[in-house]
Amino acid sequence: MKLLYILLLLPIMNCFGQNKLKVETILTKYISACKQTEKGAYVRYRQRVPIIDILEPQINIVHQKGTELKYQLQGNISSGGMSISQVKTIRLEKEIIENQLILKHIVMVKHPPGKEGNNVMGYNYTKEEKFKIPNGIKVIKIELHEERLNQRTGSRIPKERLLSEKTISGS
Repeated sequence: MKLLYILLLLPIMNCFGQNKLKVETILTKYISACKQTEKGAYVRYRQRVPIIDILEPQINIVHQKGTELKYQLQGNISSGGMSISQVKTIRLEKEIIENQLILKHIVMVKHPPGKEGNNVMGYNYTKEEKFKIPNGIKVIKIELHEERLNQRTGSRIPKERLLSEKTISGS
């Protein structure tokens, strides 16, 4: 009986204190529509519409209390057709310049071989972060970058780019 209680509490205990990367698939559905041209003819077309909201790349401050800062990173990557794009991890780089702290989060996007399903438009990702602010820091700058690993050579998307940044005053 005690073993049953321990096994039931184990998943609950694993949920506390984790800042996991949450990735959600952006699925689409087709909507058929008709429109009339200038000459009076009717044209039928199909349009792909996402089922869930597509998250804009941004940094949301959840709370800042004393020396503790809690914030959420969110964004999306497009994927579909003959090229798959998936979020691998989010890497953190810290840099202190005088009294300014720069937290640079880099979203690592990998491109595995294969095809994406026809109703997949991309992926939303969110991650909550906690950070303890060191003493003497006046300004905190949080940046969200995207880096594409093993990218095709003919791609027009830059290998590394800045998605969002936010500057807040420290303690």
